[in-house]
Amino acid sequence: MSTYSINLNTITWTATKALLDLDDSYIGTPNYMGITYFWHHEYRHYLRDASPSQRIRVHKKWLDADLDLDGITKKHWDIVGEVLKKDVRSDKGIEVFA
Repeated sequence: MSTYSINLNTITWTATKALLDLDDSYIGTPNYMGITYFWHHEYRHYLRDASPSQRIRVHKKWLDADLDLDGITKKHWDIVGEVLKKDVRSDKGIEVFA
């Protein structure tokens, strides 16, 4: 497998928009590329700063666990924390999931 990557900071807006639209069409499928947002607003502080690779892993794990991509549950948070290697629940002070 190649380690080739595209620096989205150096391509034109037209090319960026085309990639965002393409990735948006892949949300909910194994083809998601980790570029566009797929999660509920609740996860914004964690996933918007995540790498594309981390986003792909969260997306895949949520699909594998049959979780709603727009859902908010303990299982969602556990997967985010596992992928980001962070205790996101205590970081956010989420007692309801304790």
